[in-house]
Amino acid sequence: MPEARLPRLLWWADAVLSTAGHAVQIPLALPRARTAGIGRPAAVGLTMLYGATWWRQL
Repeated sequence: MPEARLPRLLWWADAVLSTAGHAVQIPLALPRARTAGIGRPAAVGLTMLYGATWWRQL
């Protein structure tokens, strides 16, 4: 049975790019979260979990 290299490679690529992509959005999310009354730890956690989808509409 051949190894499932492609799915494993895609999973790691998605994990790395998602983590880096969401981390880059944190400086953009913090001012909007502060204006909405959301604390820094919550804003960072939500951004790392959901990305811009949660703060874009603030």
